[in-house]
Amino acid sequence: MADELVERLLDWPYQGETMAHEAADRIEQLTAERERLALTICGGEDAPGYANAQTVETLEHVAKQNQQYHGATINSLRAAEVERDRLREALTRLLAPFGNDACHYDHHGYCQEHFIEADCCVAHARAALKGETP
Repeated sequence: MADELVERLLDWPYQGETMAHEAADRIEQLTAERERLALTICGGEDAPGYANAQTVETLEHVAKQNQQYHGATINSLRAAEVERDRLREALTRLLAPFGNDACHYDHHGYCQEHFIEADCCVAHARAALKGETP
């Protein structure tokens, strides 16, 4: 699209005013697209003046740094999910002998059904598996 527009502009004596408006509109679109991309690379709305002032080379450098950082972040996220899933599986197996036995607390607040604890480990584990706070 840009190449065609440039070719027509070079032949502008034949289409003058229409071409000038079309070129100006396209320049505005490209400027807005550059600003959007620069903001995305630089971290968003908090950096509009900074992002717009950067050269393409600088933005490319920032993008490469972001890619390295986010790659490491994704690797950490994957490792955390693997560990979490392994722990959930182990906790589920650990709770299997207790079935659906409900906690029964005495007048001191100790669970009489599971190991006589105030903070029943079975209730705590069940809550953790559900993503709840005991």
